[in-house]
Amino acid sequence: MKHMNKNKTKISVGVWILFFMVVSAFCLPAASRGNKSKFQVQLYGGLSNFQPKDFNMIAGTDTKVQNFMYDVYYNYLFNNHSIVGWSKNQSMNYGEIKSGVPLGFRLKYKINSSLSVSLGLKYLLSKRNSDPSYDYERRETAEYRYVDAKTYDEYALSVNAAAPLVGLHVGKKLEGGMDIEGFICGGPLFGRCRYKSDWNSSWTEIASDYSIVLYRDNGSIEERGTGAGFILEGGLNLNIEMGRSLGLFIEGVYAFQKISSLSGTGFRQRGNSITTWEGEWGMKKEEIQSFWVGNLPVEYPTNLWESGEQKSRDFRLDLSGLEFRVGLMFRF
Repeated sequence: MKHMNKNKTKISVGVWILFFMVVSAFCLPAASRGNKSKFQVQLYGGLSNFQPKDFNMIAGTDTKVQNFMYDVYYNYLFNNHSIVGWSKNQSMNYGEIKSGVPLGFRLKYKINSSLSVSLGLKYLLSKRNSDPSYDYERRETAEYRYVDAKTYDEYALSVNAAAPLVGLHVGKKLEGGMDIEGFICGGPLFGRCRYKSDWNSSWTEIASDYSIVLYRDNGSIEERGTGAGFILEGGLNLNIEMGRSLGLFIEGVYAFQKISSLSGTGFRQRGNSITTWEGEWGMKKEEIQSFWVGNLPVEYPTNLWESGEQKSRDFRLDLSGLEFRVGLMFRF
């Protein structure tokens, strides 16, 4: 599961390369037709480096809580001579979203030799699957040990968004069948986010002559959100002619794309207890109380509000970032 994103990227690149080869083989003969059409279709894919800060705070908070409830707590017990030692074994951290895949379509109309307008549709997606697991062993005496273990069947953060775009393009012809183009596009942005966590935990007592599981627990939480915002992107595009009707292009873009109001459903299961809800996403502040080193303040996004809880601030699904794209263009 933790290699899924890398595999998807490799597959996507391979599909684009194969697509370029096949289309080139069939379309290059069009160079002899002298196509004078002002219309152009562009298809592209690429990679974006967006990192939704607010949404990623879910994974950051889970990391802080684990460290506080185990590492800090066991250090406290050891320093106060309540245990003779402790150790930790962890296979993976809670994954954050650090990149995404933009896919798009444009229909361009050439007004004159340097100016064009376009209508398009862009789709952006990212999913970070991770399978963290850990166990903590504390030794209360030389003979007795206790192991607190937790594994995740699924731990996932995902976002996707779609936007219809209107664009303005200004280009300049270069030598060698190439031209360079600057452009700006904008439009409404419709997006979704999802957080899912399925986990199992156990507490085991181990002695020299026996081992017994004292406690087992499992749970699941899922929160979804949908909303609308806006997108504004600008960039540079290098077009390379491969014939009268076919071309290849590469472009670098900065995309400002943000959704500031989302709401959706939620689900929580703990043992046999199930809770469902629906609410607006926002940032929540809490303090985890302890007797060992004071309280731990945390802030994280959620759409679950209980007992009069209120947002500490608005939640923003910020998908802004640099994008690198490659694609094909067809004139007709």
